[in-house]
Amino acid sequence: MLKTESIARIRESNLYISDTPSFPENHVAYPSGYMICKPASVEGNGHEFAESWFDDENEEDIRSISPAIIIWNQAGQTNIELSEYAPGPGPSDFKESFDTEEKAVKRIIRYYFDPNDPKFKIWYEENERSSKHWQ
Repeated sequence: MLKTESIARIRESNLYISDTPSFPENHVAYPSGYMICKPASVEGNGHEFAESWFDDENEEDIRSISPAIIIWNQAGQTNIELSEYAPGPGPSDFKESFDTEEKAVKRIIRYYFDPNDPKFKIWYEENERSSKHWQ
């Protein structure tokens, strides 16, 4: 489970995260992990070609143009992962571990809002290539 302060900080950035984990505690990849999404209505990093939808806790559809990031604590580390390719990892997939939740939350916020974030730039370039291919 994440600290309430971490959930509050994510929400202060207008990112979506539920009150409870998105994954069960015995999940192999993301035990007690939370999915974080950036609604398309929130300014920041994204690409129109990457449109997806997620449900909030009221089962309302929310449009997104950014990938979801999973955050979870395990073995004394806070982990984040973006995984869109199957089988992966793909060029824009990544997993990072931090010694504190605060550092992991800052990293997530940087991904969604800093246009110069190197991991975001890789993801954006992949979507830009895909969008041109399908035009």
